[in-house]
Amino acid sequence: MKRSEYLKAWDAEYRKQGRLWTGKQTDIPVISQESLVLELGCGDGKTLSALSKMAVTLHGLDISPAALLIARKSLVRDGRSADLVQGDVTALPFDDGAFNVVVAFHVLDHVYSEDREAAAQEVERVLAPGGRVHFRGFSRGDLRAKKGELVEEATVMRGNGILYHYFEAEEVKGLFPGLRASHVRARKWKMGGKEALARTFILGDFEKA
Repeated sequence: MKRSEYLKAWDAEYRKQGRLWTGKQTDIPVISQESLVLELGCGDGKTLSALSKMAVTLHGLDISPAALLIARKSLVRDGRSADLVQGDVTALPFDDGAFNVVVAFHVLDHVYSEDREAAAQEVERVLAPGGRVHFRGFSRGDLRAKKGELVEEATVMRGNGILYHYFEAEEVKGLFPGLRASHVRARKWKMGGKEALARTFILGDFEKA
């Protein structure tokens, strides 16, 4: 599948289904007041909503215009605000050193390896000295890791055209070569009701010297 096609897959899902992510967001980082914060792949605003409760200047970026429309409506409904931008994680429309914090929850999972590397470089570029990156992505131990067509190592494409990459801890540690990795760890959570299914993902914090 061409890059332009797989990047449109998320927008097609949001247009078809509306809000995709519900429930309470977990693993929200503690962020200093007055920080300039960017959430990559903000989607329909689940994490963005939690971040908007903090005394920070908040920006959100997503490839899907439909997702941003849902996120914007949610923020307005809750009386909160954020600067939302449609854009590609491999070419961020922001100045060098523009942010104190970048939150990347389940966004680098959904691109090919070359785009993941380009996105990591862009994250390093827009992060101010002393700034931090908070990462989360599914691990290779996750129950869905092999669900779909294998297109790269540990990367599958589902029938809806969306990519899913599954990380190893050592891979995450080296994800941002120009940053210092800290607190890279795996965590499990359960999805569903009585017959809850175990999911696994990797969290990582990084700092720019």
